[in-house]
Amino acid sequence: MPKLKYKKSLAQLVEEKTLTCFNDECWIWTSSHDMDGYPQVSYEGKLVYVYALSYTIRYYDVDETLELSNYDYQFDHLCLTRACYNPKHIERVTVAENNRRKNALITHCKYGHPLDQVTSQGRKCGSCNRVNSLGAYYAKRIQAYRNS
Repeated sequence: MPKLKYKKSLAQLVEEKTLTCFNDECWIWTSSHDMDGYPQVSYEGKLVYVYALSYTIRYYDVDETLELSNYDYQFDHLCLTRACYNPKHIERVTVAENNRRKNALITHCKYGHPLDQVTSQGRKCGSCNRVNSLGAYYAKRIQAYRNS
């Protein structure tokens, strides 16, 4: 006799894969994540982000979930925890706003220096910029010396 496939409800699926689920704390997804650490799940035959499902269930109709994958908008994790899918910690914003918020969080370069120079291309690290400029300057002088 063949086994019948048991299809779990979305609520059961979410409950099984959650580490903590208290009102205002992060809801940590313990199952599948993408390469960047964002939780994902197969829902109705499509791979979707759990935070998008959670946000949609809270603020929209579940049938609208897959329509929220509009590339003009992104979901911003206000708690800065990628594995969190608490809808209170997620805000749907434009791509430009999400990038602005992300860049505002970056205050130091990868070497720990403060981003203290403001240019037309954004903020830069003055220490690294000076080192790179000196390196380029001396490389040109050495090249000129070798060519003479």
